Amino acid sequence: MALGNSAGSIIETMAPKRLDADLDPRSLAVAAARFRELIRRARIPARDVATVGLSIAAPLAHDGRIASSDYAPGWPINPLGPLFAKELRKDAPDLAPVVLPCNDANMGAIGEVVHGSAQGAETALFLKASSGIGLGIWLAGKLFTGGRGFAGEFGHTAVSSVAQEFIANASSRLLSRERRCLRCGQLTCLENLCSSTAVVEQLKETYPNSYSPETTFADIVQDAVSDPVRRPLSMLAMDNLARRLGSALGDLTRIFDPDVIVIGGFMATAEPVISGRIVETVVAASLDTGRPEIRYVPRKDIEYTEARGALALALERTKLSYDETSRTVVSAVD
Repeated sequence: MALGNSAGSIIETMAPKRLDADLDPRSLAVAAARFRELIRRARIPARDVATVGLSIAAPLAHDGRIASSDYAPGWPINPLGPLFAKELRKDAPDLAPVVLPCNDANMGAIGEVVHGSAQGAETALFLKASSGIGLGIWLAGKLFTGGRGFAGEFGHTAVSSVAQEFIANASSRLLSRERRCLRCGQLTCLENLCSSTAVVEQLKETYPNSYSPETTFADIVQDAVSDPVRRPLSMLAMDNLARRLGSALGDLTRIFDPDVIVIGGFMATAEPVISGRIVETVVAASLDTGRPEIRYVPRKDIEYTEARGALALALERTKLSYDETSRTVVSAVD
């Protein structure tokens, strides 16, 4: 969660409060309360808050509605912008900004094109890969969200059988899941095999004596870099991950012909151990149709990609110049 000003700079940040479940129905109220706390801490008058960019880890229609109540049980089916604006005004009647809801991968794409690793690109793809996987598509200088707003739901694309066969031949073992994806029902969708949660679960299921219940994706990345005992197993997981993602990104390269692909989310922290394999697999899977630059969000910026996107979106919608220094523009991410 961050505050930004009309000069395009982030001026204050606060870690969001994590709830027990993804897309917890309480999230809007909790985020609004934290936001009010943030502007109080920054000593920003509520009336100076012009715009709020709200990043949501769910498919959103153009009017800000979540795609389906099945996707986010307990969440409202109404547009989220007015609902979050109402939550913000609780205990702060002067806090009345315009609220701009946006899917998190789309917000990340805006952030990377305007402020980050894809600056200047006419066509770019932003892969948000953490506990879920989403795609932000920057096409011919504009964010592309499709006819209804749901473009980029990349996480529920199945890993191709050709990629699986290639991994089986190239690696010492093909890791798999017994549990189907809870959202789409597939065994081999990207989210069920390549999300940070899936990588950890595959290792725990396959090698229960080598990994504790508390093992995290960060632990596995660290093992692959430095731990001589666990390195072979962790490197196996990273190899499976890189080749699956690389194959899928190669498919996207044939479709969109991007100048650059930016990998963000927790997956960006694995750059030292997956980058070579991803490039190799993208080149093979793209069938010589192009070779985009593949970049990673720097570790220090991972938490702020969406905040920067929200700030850029707020500035664009409110028609403020980056050179202006008058009223505060606010970017909020949770």
